[in-house]
Amino acid sequence: MAYTLTACDDGSGKTVGTIVRFDSVTLLIDPAWNSSTLSYSQCVKYWSNIISEVDIILLSQPNVDFLGAYSLLYYNFLSHFISRIEVYSTLPIANIGRVSTIDLYASKGILGPYETSQLELEDIEKSFDHITSIKYSQLVDLRARYDGLSFVAYSSGVNPGGTIWNITSNSEKILYTPQWNHTKDTILPGSGLIDTNGKPLSTVMKPSAIITNFEKFGSITPYRKRSHQFRDFLKERLKSHHSIMIPVDLGGKLLDLLVQINDFFYENSMEKRFHNIPIFIIAYSRGRILTYARSMLEWLSASILQTWSRRDNLSPFDFKNKVEVISPDQLSKHKGQKICFVSDVDILIDEVISKICTDDKMTILLTNTGPSEEPVLNSLNKYWLKSNSNDGRIVHCNYNMTVKKVNKRSLKGKDLESYTEKIQTRREQRKSLELQLRKEAKMNNKSLNLVVGSASKEGSSSLGATEGRIRGEEEEEDDDEDDDEDNLINMLGGGTKLSATKKDIPIDIIVQSDAASKHSMFPFTNSRIKKDDYGTISNFDMLIPKEESNTEQTLSEQNIKRATASKNSNDEEDGYYVEDPSNTSNSKKRKLNRKNEVIEEGFINIDNIDYLKSNYNPQKISTKSTNIQLKCFLTFINLNSLVDKRSTTIILPNLKPRNLILLGSDKSQDQNIKDVFLKRKIPIAEMKPNKPLEFNTTVKMLDISIDPELESLLNWQKISDDNTIAHLLGRLVKEVPSPNTDDKKDRLYERTKYVLKPLNDNRSSLLQAGSSLAIGDIRLTEIKRKLALAKHKAEFRGEGILVVDGRVVVRKVNDGETVVDGTPSALYDLVKQLVTDMLATI
Repeated sequence: MAYTLTACDDGSGKTVGTIVRFDSVTLLIDPAWNSSTLSYSQCVKYWSNIISEVDIILLSQPNVDFLGAYSLLYYNFLSHFISRIEVYSTLPIANIGRVSTIDLYASKGILGPYETSQLELEDIEKSFDHITSIKYSQLVDLRARYDGLSFVAYSSGVNPGGTIWNITSNSEKILYTPQWNHTKDTILPGSGLIDTNGKPLSTVMKPSAIITNFEKFGSITPYRKRSHQFRDFLKERLKSHHSIMIPVDLGGKLLDLLVQINDFFYENSMEKRFHNIPIFIIAYSRGRILTYARSMLEWLSASILQTWSRRDNLSPFDFKNKVEVISPDQLSKHKGQKICFVSDVDILIDEVISKICTDDKMTILLTNTGPSEEPVLNSLNKYWLKSNSNDGRIVHCNYNMTVKKVNKRSLKGKDLESYTEKIQTRREQRKSLELQLRKEAKMNNKSLNLVVGSASKEGSSSLGATEGRIRGEEEEEDDDEDDDEDNLINMLGGGTKLSATKKDIPIDIIVQSDAASKHSMFPFTNSRIKKDDYGTISNFDMLIPKEESNTEQTLSEQNIKRATASKNSNDEEDGYYVEDPSNTSNSKKRKLNRKNEVIEEGFINIDNIDYLKSNYNPQKISTKSTNIQLKCFLTFINLNSLVDKRSTTIILPNLKPRNLILLGSDKSQDQNIKDVFLKRKIPIAEMKPNKPLEFNTTVKMLDISIDPELESLLNWQKISDDNTIAHLLGRLVKEVPSPNTDDKKDRLYERTKYVLKPLNDNRSSLLQAGSSLAIGDIRLTEIKRKLALAKHKAEFRGEGILVVDGRVVVRKVNDGETVVDGTPSALYDLVKQLVTDMLATI
């Protein structure tokens, strides 16, 4: 079978997506956009030539280097998504990915109340709501629809929800793993490629191809040691009364670093040190990532959850109001020591550095020295590399640096009217287009059902109608889940509205004259019950008495009015972030603090981003370059969770791939690692930008028969009730075609046959070469029965463990490995002999 791979390059000089084409389906994996040289319109133009071929999109990581182009694809090519394209990822990628996308788009001015905006905040939300969330090791079976296609997601161990895709189509199995990590870090377990014993999973063995790259690797230093180095750095800097700035990728290491800092403060809380140092998050998406993190604990390592469950049962992301979300303009109000996490997108880094990195009381910590699309970070990376310093060593920076400064001007008069009209027209056109596309998609499904189900009207039996209902069942389920959300809301509210597709399709019923009385009636169809991954969807509001519900609603309305009244003065003064009290829940008591933020039993509403809506304080933004005198300290600690070079050369070859396919430019690939794979005789294919590369898999089938003379010499051994086995050595001889076959055409289509004959026509062909091999099925229950007959006490103490007289243990590790543990004794020899007797030796 053949498949084709294409490495997408939109003109930015790097791979921004991978296209996998099979005969019946085309997959797009990780459509990215994070370029300072490629504009929004140029990116849309590039993908316009590709998206029409795509059937499925897979997302493997939650940062913009892997999904930056996804939302703009959904917005600009909505018809393809509504009618055809399905998107799959894990829940953390869908949640954290939208946060990363919001920061990227807002930094480029295509999202927000700006004159240059191209799409709405709601458009990004809808694009990620379109994603079908799956769990690790969950099989997505599309074989009936796409001719044998299925895929499974395994943990990559790099970012929360990060995925290694195992894509299967008939005889082809492709392993897509551009980034992965074999060891655990603070919050994540290791990669799903290997089991707890360090062995590769059988499901990922012998793939047709492994798609990866050799551009970026992790440190050989264990992550635990690097984590201790990070905490020592925090302790040293904070003792010296320094503030710390950490540029970080929201979809990458932010959550990991926050947990480490939370752990650091917890360890020092007994000595009451550093308890008054605030933690600031500066990002366009505010603190949304913390809100998502609190609901994704099941995706984290079990060890970190056990650790924090012993600490008053708190989550590792509960900071007790120590975390604040601010804008760069608010930094001047917060004097003294602080820890600032800054989203590493354009503009934000420049603004923060220009405000707080002009004195010697600030230390910048870099956790990644790779190339960045942010010029200031690139400049700091180069400065660090020139210093030739070891990780963790602190160097002093004192030089002129060019940064971008943003000027914002509120739109007024005709400019405001023109902008408002533009936004209103865009929203109306978008809404009309979406309604039309969804209506067309629904009508297409409905017409298919009607055409198939109307066969009984043409004069045949009821079989046609019944068949139509069966064939249309899949389309009905899709309609219920995708396009008729009002039905779900209606049902939860006690309504009885059903989908038109299910209600309006006529069904002919024919009752035979000889049918039993219980069949002489119209069929009764139960209404469909809405369910999700956790069970039946319930409306818990029905359990609340009306009086109590009305009382809570009245209290909530009063709180909202007080919050709105107290916020009016500060909204105009500080227009970067605006709280929306209408989004708060009614279920808990609330109060207002001095900063006019709504507090909910210790939780500050830090995830409201309504200020990015297009109609909120429309502005015209412009940037200009300015020089600042950078005065600060700089250090680097590698906190990336990536596999190191040595482990790559050990683990990947053990998967025994048929091909190794490298993404990225030839110059960026590590040549030493490539040589290791070539020595192992694993072919390497390097993808050229936008040039399809076809791979053909040749499968040969041979008909081999055993010569009667050799068969008479075989010594068959029974290994189970239905299977026997024998060992043999022979020579393979090609069978001569029958002389009676005169027709050349018959000879042409006759399959070549081979015969296995004895070596030298004697019994020496049956001699075993090398060590013996024991084959069979070890049944612990049978061993226990035999030991009981021999007056020994044998009992099971756990799954797959049999303990004999408390001295010998028989442990079944897996189907192919059984271990007998114990001190040398007569009992040990007896148990070992019983195990050996159940095997056949060849």
